Amino acid sequence: MGSICKHYYFVNQGVLKIYYFNDLGEERTSWVAFEGYFFTELESFTKGTPSQYEIIATETTEVLQIHKAHIDLLIEKYDWFAKFLFYNQQETILNLTKIIELFQNQSAKDRYKALFSHPDFIQKVKQKDLASMLGMSKYSMSRV
Repeated sequence: MGSICKHYYFVNQGVLKIYYFNDLGEERTSWVAFEGYFFTELESFTKGTPSQYEIIATETTEVLQIHKAHIDLLIEKYDWFAKFLFYNQQETILNLTKIIELFQNQSAKDRYKALFSHPDFIQKVKQKDLASMLGMSKYSMSRV
C-alpha cells in the first residue's frame, strides 16, 4: 500500500490475496488471484499513483513479473504483445462486470452458492476473506 505498481504479474503457482483497509481500518479482501491468473493494480500501474492495495501470498506461491518499461518496449516492437494485453484486459473487465452484476442482482446467500462453481475459492481461501469479498460478516457466512 502506498507504493507505485510498476509490474504486471502472473501467478505461476499458489494463491495471492489482494486487500485494502476501509475508512474504519477494517481489512477488506477485494480479490484472490489463483494459479494461471494475470493481474496488476491497474490504476497505479497506468497512472503512476500510489496503490491502495496490499498483496499477500496465502500459501507457497511463485509469481512472475514484468516491468512496465519492458511491457512498453514489447508493445512497441511486437503487435502480438499489444493484442495479448488487450485481450487479457478485456477478459479482466468481463470478469469484473460479472462480479458487479452478482452484487447488484443476488443476495449474499446466492453469491455464496455461486462460489461452489469455483472450487478454488472454497478450498484455498479463508472463510473470513470469502466473507469480506462477498460483503458479509464471517458470522453471517457461517450461518449461510
